[in-house]
Amino acid sequence: MKSRITFNGMNRYSPPNSAQPGDCTAIVNLRNQSNCLKPVGTPEYLYTPEKKNHWLVYVHICYDGEHHITENENTLYYEALIKKENGNIQKESSLLFELNDLQVLSIQSIGNTLIIICTESIYYLLYKEGKYIFLGEKPDIPEISFFPYVEYTDAYFVSEYTFQHGYSNPTRLDTEDINYYNDAYYNAFFQLQEKAWKRHYFIQPILIRYALTLYDGSRIFSSAPVMVSLPHPIQPYQMSIRLKNSNNLCLGSHEGQIIAGNYSLKYYIHQFNLNNWKDIVRSIDFFVSPEATIFEPDQKQQGLKFTIERTEENEMISFLLKGDISFLDLKEIKKRYLQDSLFYKIATIEDWSDWKEGESYTIENKIRPDLLIHEEVLSPDNTTLLSTGAHVSYIHNKRLHIANLKKKLFPGFPLSLFNVGNKNAETVSAYICTYLKTERGECKVVWHGKSNYFFNQLSPLISYPDSNAYKMEIVVKSEKTRYKGSFLLTASEYENRADYLDETLSAITLENDSLPASTPLDIPLSENDT
Repeated sequence: MKSRITFNGMNRYSPPNSAQPGDCTAIVNLRNQSNCLKPVGTPEYLYTPEKKNHWLVYVHICYDGEHHITENENTLYYEALIKKENGNIQKESSLLFELNDLQVLSIQSIGNTLIIICTESIYYLLYKEGKYIFLGEKPDIPEISFFPYVEYTDAYFVSEYTFQHGYSNPTRLDTEDINYYNDAYYNAFFQLQEKAWKRHYFIQPILIRYALTLYDGSRIFSSAPVMVSLPHPIQPYQMSIRLKNSNNLCLGSHEGQIIAGNYSLKYYIHQFNLNNWKDIVRSIDFFVSPEATIFEPDQKQQGLKFTIERTEENEMISFLLKGDISFLDLKEIKKRYLQDSLFYKIATIEDWSDWKEGESYTIENKIRPDLLIHEEVLSPDNTTLLSTGAHVSYIHNKRLHIANLKKKLFPGFPLSLFNVGNKNAETVSAYICTYLKTERGECKVVWHGKSNYFFNQLSPLISYPDSNAYKMEIVVKSEKTRYKGSFLLTASEYENRADYLDETLSAITLENDSLPASTPLDIPLSENDT
């Protein structure tokens, strides 16, 4: 199709949506003379490329001059530099990027960054200190896991108590006596919680994740949220008090304690390489959700389930009053965690030069957990995890604009991100297979890789960043053992994510696979993922 457009020259006053066909915001090397477009100046011979069949495909204007980019046999070269200060030509002929049969649709640039746009992916090169650094499609996802570290164990003292009447060989207490221990636990809960929060520590499970913050303040790679909790997730988790006993007649209880652990957050570096991206990635930010409310005020009287345990040792009989927390059903607590839609920033790492793989570090939290709501909120953008190509692209206002996109589904987060342990590390190979139902039908994506520091303690919360996912299978192989687990995912109500949360809120231990450890790891292929 051909159409005739009248060349109107430059018109800088009309916005693009009201400009007429033929209006130009800028004209380069053309002039309208006698109704004809004529080039300004005359062609000039500059240089001959080092090798034949090197075709000029792009001129990258940088701080030191014009960089001539050429292509030959599926390879891009930095051919020559025309220096800004004197116009001298400096031949380079350095290899930039092997295309490996990728179809390059266009080349763009923003500042010192050269952008190669292909059908299914976009690649970046950064010009720095006289040479181009190949950045690739995106940074490698930092493999960072989290685990709790017990800092304090606080106790609330329960005073001696005399029952309303004596109990012979008791198995239960009357309501008026039970209320005393209910009140004790209710008071203990708030006092122990306040002590922990004053120290900026946690007592209940929390969700934690991280994201990379770029030089312009935008964020990419919001990691999968994981749940961190103590071995007994709900704190204080139990009360055990010895009863006063005389010839099997119990008249009251001795002093006792209600105990709660305070924990800080630590993170473990499995794999980390942002060296080439340190001019673009400004910081790594950590975000947490608040502790869930584990009771309702009107359920105070049903706070504990009491049992009396009778033991006999060396002809001595003793009775223990035990109470297990049941302020809220665990299914209701699980629901509350899954409904957490906001994550608040608690720490920023701007200098990671001292980080070492296989080492753990403490998150220096300076915020009370009950005041998190005043901190910056994470806005996850899962599209930054996808591989994206574009048939249309242009630069406007120093931003890359792309259209007619072709995207490839994210294969999934590395296994190490779901670790919440820090003991008995193993070197393993693994794959995670995630199944999705989309408008294109059934899809399957597969992450596979190796981990030098695998702990068979996975987060109670496992997720994939797409609400269309419905199942995840994890297979892990070490030298001595194979582990396997299958988890049904449910779409999140507040984020484009699908989750599995174990009802116990405790770390998941993968079961041993029925196959022997010597069986090779048969990694499945992704299906319908573009």
